[in-house]
Amino acid sequence: MVFNSVSVLRLGIVFLCAVLLWQFFSQYLAALDQKNGFSGSTIVIMTFSLPSLSWPYFLLKQCCLPYVVEAYFAHRLFAHFIPKGALNISLVPRVPNYSLPSSWAARGILGGKHGGSIVPPTRGSANLDPENEDHASADCFYIHPTTVYVPPSSSAKSKFNVDVGDPVGRYIFSNGMLATQASAFNHVCKVYAPYYREMVGSVYYSDAFSSRNQAMAIAYQDVRSAFLYFLRHWNKPGQGQEERPIFLVSHSQGTEHAVRLLDEFFKPGTALLNRLVAAYLPGMQIPDWTWRKKSGKETLNFPRLVLELDGIDLCWEPNSTRCIVSWNTLSFDAQNELFYLQPAWSLLRLNNYPQSQHVRPVCTNPLSWKTTLALDPEDGVPADECVQRSRNKGSYFLLQLRQSFSYLMGKGPGSYDIINHLGPLPLAEEVVGACCRDGYNRVDHPGLSWEYFLFPVWSAFSFPGGNYHSYDFAFYYASIRKNAKERMEAYHKTLWA
Repeated sequence: MVFNSVSVLRLGIVFLCAVLLWQFFSQYLAALDQKNGFSGSTIVIMTFSLPSLSWPYFLLKQCCLPYVVEAYFAHRLFAHFIPKGALNISLVPRVPNYSLPSSWAARGILGGKHGGSIVPPTRGSANLDPENEDHASADCFYIHPTTVYVPPSSSAKSKFNVDVGDPVGRYIFSNGMLATQASAFNHVCKVYAPYYREMVGSVYYSDAFSSRNQAMAIAYQDVRSAFLYFLRHWNKPGQGQEERPIFLVSHSQGTEHAVRLLDEFFKPGTALLNRLVAAYLPGMQIPDWTWRKKSGKETLNFPRLVLELDGIDLCWEPNSTRCIVSWNTLSFDAQNELFYLQPAWSLLRLNNYPQSQHVRPVCTNPLSWKTTLALDPEDGVPADECVQRSRNKGSYFLLQLRQSFSYLMGKGPGSYDIINHLGPLPLAEEVVGACCRDGYNRVDHPGLSWEYFLFPVWSAFSFPGGNYHSYDFAFYYASIRKNAKERMEAYHKTLWA
């Protein structure tokens, strides 16, 4: 090709226009972030770039990339973000004030609708009950999972805990976690969801065990303070009214804090335990040995743990109440040990126990809602509880192009407005089944999705080794919503029994 002066001039004009457009777009995104108090532009760019630019990698990962290779590169990359040294208490972010609205992503119906107030559209037979927070007779206290995995780059900030004002964490929580997790309960209860100084995600892989436990203790103190404020000011029944039932809901890091709340506040015979409809605690291993001992299946002499949870049973049936459900989702061929996500707090870590191969996590099947205890190897084949994907009527897309369009069009700062401006994608049907095996919820690898250019969106946020941790809630959104209503109805029946 021969370039003359006119061609060069045209190329120069095109290049200049591209630079000016990019500069304008960058300034526009910065203005939106400043207006909304979020770092939403990062999420928006990721939402578009993952399907459009990264799908060849995810196809490779899904089809022929060995887990061990995937885990090797993930470990090498992640190692750069694991904080070194001890936790510096002087750099820990300030304690949040839970009397301030800014310390809460959701306060029931106070302050209007929020991300947890949405009801996603559906296809087929997955009919979801409408949102009913205004008239709900129960309350949901929701503890969000980890939102920030990389510590702040500035040396003047804590590398172990996240400030509740962090714009990335606030956006992911209020526009993501509330919509995809907490909203599954808005037809039966008012949703309350505090911000807290969560432990940075990379600390899970730190060898500084004392700092890790300190960071979790800081986060738990916030959750505890928020829970006490919730009890005193919102869950406290009014004069002449019956006490309000409670759903305790969490995921991942939030589940660690929820277990500690159960141990501290929901003792046998207490009013709180009597008011507990159910605790939905997926995304983190809860050792099953307490309930194995009760059932007579456990004869090993384990040392007494601080967390016994003796007064709370597992939800054995779909309509059980005052009990715990929990599951952790892996593929059938998972090699979880390649990138093992265990609780950060030492008292919950399975490898702290002698003969830990006999201790497994609790597994409730999130489609049948039956809980089984895996048998010891010498007792024969483990008890499986499996349900085919045909019974899964609704999974929530974690990636949402429509929300990104809403953000770009200036909808905000209310997360409910951002999410509902163009509406979430309809729930997808028959994405995965569920099978409790050896203490884990096992699934077949889900397929592609035409909504995302035939992109394997159901594995975009999976962990190395076949771990679908990020999808514990999303895979079973419609099922969770239906089961919450079933347990609420069963709870009311027990009051009059």
